[in-house]
Amino acid sequence: MTKSFEDAAKRFMKDNPDYEVTVVQKQNDSYKTDLSLAINAGTLPDVFCTWGGQTMYDYADEGLIADLTEYMNKDDYKDMYLDAAVSQCTYGDKIYAVPIENVSVAGVFYNKEVFDKYGLKEPSTIGELEKVCDTLVEN
Repeated sequence: MTKSFEDAAKRFMKDNPDYEVTVVQKQNDSYKTDLSLAINAGTLPDVFCTWGGQTMYDYADEGLIADLTEYMNKDDYKDMYLDAAVSQCTYGDKIYAVPIENVSVAGVFYNKEVFDKYGLKEPSTIGELEKVCDTLVEN
C-alpha cells in the first residue's frame, strides 16, 4: 500500500510543484496515538487516513474533516468505488472520506449439499445472500 501512496504523491507533486507530500507509514496503535495528539495540538495533517463509523462521525461532528460530497460526485468519481466502500465514508448525507480500499472482502463459504437440498443458487448480490440466509434460517 505504501508504494501506491508514494507513487500517487510523486505524481501529485509533479503536477503541483508548490505542494510537498510526505507519506508516513505507522503501525496502527502508534498512528491512533499520534493522530489523537495532532488533533489536541491543532496540527492535524491536511490529508490522513482514518476509520469509518463512529471515529469518522466524531471527527465530522467536531468539524475536523471536510465534506467531500461535491468532489466525490464530480465526474462520477464516486462510481469508481463499490457502494459499500462509499457508505463507510458517509455520515448522514455527506461523504467525508475517499475509500483507499474497496472494502475488506472476505470469502463466504457454503455447503454445496445444503444448497442443492434447498434449491439455492450461489448468490451474487447482498440481496440474494440475504434471501439465501432467510431460507437457511427457515429450514
